[in-house]
Amino acid sequence: MKQPTACKLGSVARHLTMAGFVLFAAWAIAPRPIAANMAEGNAAARAGDYEAALTQYERARRERGDSALLAFNRGVAQYRLGQYVEAEASFAKASQAQRLAPRAFYNLGLVVRAQGRSSDARIWFQQAASHPGASRELRTLAAKARRSLDGGVATGKRAPRRTPVEFGRDPERAIDFFDFGAATFVAMDSNVYRAPSSSYVDLAAPGTPVVQPDVQSASYVPVQLWAAAEWGRWDYSRFHLGYTFEGEFYLDSQFSNANRHSHVLRLANTYDRDTRIGRIYVASSFIAARFQEEAYDRDDGSSQSVLGEDVSDRFAFSHFGPRLKFNHDIGAFRWGLNAAATVSQFDETQPVVDYSHHQFTGGADVSYRLFGTTRFGVFAEYSAREYETYPARELDGSRFTLNPALEYRYTSYGAILRQRLTRRLWAAIDYRLTTREDEYVGYDDYQRHGIRARVELDMRRLTARLAYSYRDYSFDNAFAFDTPGAGEKTLTSTTAELDVDYRVWRALSVTALARLEMNDSSDPRLEYEQSQYALGVKWSM
Repeated sequence: MKQPTACKLGSVARHLTMAGFVLFAAWAIAPRPIAANMAEGNAAARAGDYEAALTQYERARRERGDSALLAFNRGVAQYRLGQYVEAEASFAKASQAQRLAPRAFYNLGLVVRAQGRSSDARIWFQQAASHPGASRELRTLAAKARRSLDGGVATGKRAPRRTPVEFGRDPERAIDFFDFGAATFVAMDSNVYRAPSSSYVDLAAPGTPVVQPDVQSASYVPVQLWAAAEWGRWDYSRFHLGYTFEGEFYLDSQFSNANRHSHVLRLANTYDRDTRIGRIYVASSFIAARFQEEAYDRDDGSSQSVLGEDVSDRFAFSHFGPRLKFNHDIGAFRWGLNAAATVSQFDETQPVVDYSHHQFTGGADVSYRLFGTTRFGVFAEYSAREYETYPARELDGSRFTLNPALEYRYTSYGAILRQRLTRRLWAAIDYRLTTREDEYVGYDDYQRHGIRARVELDMRRLTARLAYSYRDYSFDNAFAFDTPGAGEKTLTSTTAELDVDYRVWRALSVTALARLEMNDSSDPRLEYEQSQYALGVKWSM
């Protein structure tokens, strides 16, 4: 019955693959604007990682040459790192552009003042204040800085550091940054349906039959498309609009029910400004997304049904809601808050398989930067998830249609350590303890210990990322097969991922991906191994 759809999706996958390679061949010769690296550098700087920002700015200069705008942003990062001689040279170059000259003059005043050259600083501040292109705000800043010099800062003594005018943008452009890209891969999946590793007796099925899972491998085509724009009147307040498409399409129509894809649209605003009480960063966004995925029997990939009705659409849903992040930096100390409210509306309307729910999340974090290259922090988070109709389970594992809708409460605590080992290599490790409470009778309560480690190498042409995660679940009341006679339910999950990206020509990169997941459980239905490998090309403006 699904054969026409399968053929159609297979054809779509093949056409997307061909179209992707044609696009790469046509666009590879196009120059890669420095805006992409500049945007990544600005993002790193807003996060307080000025070394990473400077790495991106330098990469942009090596790839496509220098520009006044790039020199301006590079100077900000160098100033923040105390590299005053380099910052002075960068701002001097930026001042050659008429549209950037007022801000560059002001920042030059800050740089030479930080070196104790008050008389030179006074000249630069005067030039910034009197420049015809200076904004009212910049003239006020320059006048205050000049008056502070006149108020008694002695020549030859270092003055307190002041905040530079941050992250220059081109005022002649309505949209300061635009990025568009695409990627496609040829990939192999060792276990398409995540089938259990070995045969088992299904204690949850009538008659407790012996099940022989069919572990099937197949090739597929991951496809990614993205576009993003950034604009705003002020450097410290920016608007962002982005769209992302991700899909996985199996070439053999036999596995068409394993195809999946998603559309994510994001509208955001960021406020990033240094004040007299420290740096304040606020990011607010609204996300609207659509996820399409079919449900299948993991033993053999066949369609799922409930009471004789096909429920293969039970994993297709729409998702939307606002998010908010607040950070306040005071020297090396940072504290932050985050909040989110989301609604996930699933297509399936049968109560027993309808996962539609809404969730509210709030959290706080505190961190401290040690030795300039190390940051250690702790965090806490609380979430409430409430399903619309999906019924909760009784303490014996049974689920009745008339039971109250499921409600979960999550509490998480953890710590994170990030270390920049060299200019091009950094590592991070974090630990999280999560407790889930089932608000009905507690059957689905668990405690989860999670460890995640990441290492990233960023060289001139090569970027490599390695990630490892381990999660161990302790269920207080749940049973394997949701049947008391099957004993206690246990689950551990281990995942390792490797992502290597090599830029071969301007906008064109070759990317290799590898992923391995292993799950061990007292419930054989949850126990499986899956490895995925992909090789492809990526193009980005």
